[in-house]
Amino acid sequence: MKINKYFYKQITFWFGNLFIISTIQIFPIFTNHYIYSKEDWFRNATEFFVGVFLVGYSFFKSK
Repeated sequence: MKINKYFYKQITFWFGNLFIISTIQIFPIFTNHYIYSKEDWFRNATEFFVGVFLVGYSFFKSK
């Protein structure tokens, strides 16, 4: 069973978007509350950068 490259590109793209959307609470502009603990901020920042990396990776693999 062979899955084409387009399918992999879509999977990585949407996983990256999920990571980015789940970390939108880093930025208090979008939400009404601030994050108080540094651990939450670092966890969200790492998730955000993982999401950005996945989206960028999917774009570069498409070329």
